[in-house]
Amino acid sequence: MRRRRRGDLGKSGRADLGKSRRRGFWIWMCLCVFLVCVVSYFVISVVSKRRSSSQVGSATAGKSSVHPLLSPTGKTDQSKLRGRFRIARDAEEATDSREDEIRKLFTLGYLQGYHKAPAVQGVTVYDANLAYDGLNLYNSGHAAEASIMDMEGKVLHMWRYDIGKIWRINPLNEATSHWRRVHLYENGDILAIYDGLGMIRLDKDSNLVWHFKERKAHHHMQVAEDGKIYVLTERWGRLPELSRDRMYLADFITILGRGGKIMKEYSLLESFANSPYSYILSKLRPRSGELFHTNTVQLLDGSVAHISPLFKKGNVLVCVLFLNTIAIVDLEKNAVVWALEGGEDGLWNGMHEPVLLENGNILIFDNDSFGTSEKSKVVEFNPFTQEVVWRYEGDEEHPFYSFSCGTNQRLANGNTLITESDNGRAFEVTREGQIVWEYVSPHRAGEDNALIATLLHVERIDYDFVEWLALEEQ
Repeated sequence: MRRRRRGDLGKSGRADLGKSRRRGFWIWMCLCVFLVCVVSYFVISVVSKRRSSSQVGSATAGKSSVHPLLSPTGKTDQSKLRGRFRIARDAEEATDSREDEIRKLFTLGYLQGYHKAPAVQGVTVYDANLAYDGLNLYNSGHAAEASIMDMEGKVLHMWRYDIGKIWRINPLNEATSHWRRVHLYENGDILAIYDGLGMIRLDKDSNLVWHFKERKAHHHMQVAEDGKIYVLTERWGRLPELSRDRMYLADFITILGRGGKIMKEYSLLESFANSPYSYILSKLRPRSGELFHTNTVQLLDGSVAHISPLFKKGNVLVCVLFLNTIAIVDLEKNAVVWALEGGEDGLWNGMHEPVLLENGNILIFDNDSFGTSEKSKVVEFNPFTQEVVWRYEGDEEHPFYSFSCGTNQRLANGNTLITESDNGRAFEVTREGQIVWEYVSPHRAGEDNALIATLLHVERIDYDFVEWLALEEQ
């Protein structure tokens, strides 16, 4: 029998030693993990306490002015308020920084604080001799509905629809609470956009004709003479030129035919990239993945093509907010054929609703969203010389500012109808700047009706366009 040498544990001893070492290793690993967890918990606790004390301090400092619809930090608690309501002008200044305002503009939530809504409401100014007579079609952030009212503010007809009948969507999603834009047909049918969701068509009695949800419609649409609908849509996708990993939200012009069926689509990103204006894309700074935030599409009817071939029938005028640029797109070429940029020294600096007028000029709503003046203006200018031929700006007696949204319409008598969305106000001005009609939204929310609904669009329509309405009244 072989004598066991000193230090030789034998097979069983070596096995026991191996088990002991493995046990020791796992005990050591568990101890390390435990220590890491303890340290992490300590760090997180310290950071949380600091943040809590900071928030409590700010809440305590402003405790007496916190409104029931606001969180302790003074921001609106959107979970308690359904609809799109905005800051009114006649109260204390908002505390948010400019960067916070811009960030909020480009999210679904547009509630930015609390200011007391104005005491007046309805039609507050009406000069029947100078105002352009007609009816007013409007839609507001208070509800998914649209109305026609007369010049004195009396509602004559209304459309509304419960989106829950066709889409299973989170009811707290702000986009389901109102219509971003509407289009009225001569027979009383109406198109309505649920911003970033889709579009519906209703008859004059609010019965559903069809719905479009194959693409996310947003902001604006126009209907051609042949009945085709040109609507802004958006889709998420990858753009290797910008990033291999991130997804981006890109804008399209989508053409719909009978029943809301897709006929064609045009990528606005490709339209710029395929043109001499591709250099403008160097300004792309995607916010939350969104590239363009296009807010207007106007289909040109060719009536002023004699002024320039750029205005030929079938071209479209678009407004790309994130590029601070308006452009004409030739859909046959899928290319931008004209573009003009804004900026601090430009004709606008954050804008909506460019409209090609019968004289070949362009009318545009300059929010000054990217500026610091907190003053908006409406400008009419020559698109080729950039000469300003008319403008309207508010004054101390009649302040005028809408950080987001806003529309303008040139009326047949030369007056201009302006929708100052954020303050829930629409008004008509003469060429000399005199206000001859004014409407302040009666749609309020919150304690003591403290918040005013965003007035998204008011459009003046002629009586003979809605003959069916006269028959209803009889």
